[in-house]
Amino acid sequence: TPTDQGLEYLFGSLTATGEFVPFWAHDREQERAALVGFVGWLRERLERWPDLHVFHYSPYERTALTRLAARHGVLRDDVAQILDSGVFVDLYAVVKAGVRVGSSSYSIKRLEPLYMGDELRDADGVTAGGDSIIEYQRYREAVAAGDATEAAARLEDLRQYNEYDCRSTLRLRDWLLAHADAQAPQVTAVP
Repeated sequence: TPTDQGLEYLFGSLTATGEFVPFWAHDREQERAALVGFVGWLRERLERWPDLHVFHYSPYERTALTRLAARHGVLRDDVAQILDSGVFVDLYAVVKAGVRVGSSSYSIKRLEPLYMGDELRDADGVTAGGDSIIEYQRYREAVAAGDATEAAARLEDLRQYNEYDCRSTLRLRDWLLAHADAQAPQVTAVP
């Protein structure tokens, strides 16, 4: 239907130790379960590390969580509390406020040459959000055709893309912190 929104087929998170944690969904029931699983996982981590932050780039993640809680009628208060508590930090807003780039775009893909070094993504495979949607459609077509090998390959490409995006966000955070420290005023003690 015209009002039906797309499926959130993958929530990916990267922990501070570098562990990629995916929450997959291939239908609405699994999408609900992925939301519940992600919020539960995040709540457990917040209990252990109350100062934890979730870094993301652009408001999409906040909007998606709010939309999914409303769509499935679950965890609305939990999602609102997490979002209102300052746990989520939008690095796009930080970059826009404090970094000048030689590009008309502040897309994270355009910023990656500043901080990804030897790990800069190549032009092969899934390299952008639109590519991700097309790749997911290819996965669904492979499933419908009964081609489990092709379906698994498509999901692996999506996992790698999402993990790279998470790693890129973490590296951007590290780069911003390193440059913020370098730009901080130097204070010396006067005897």
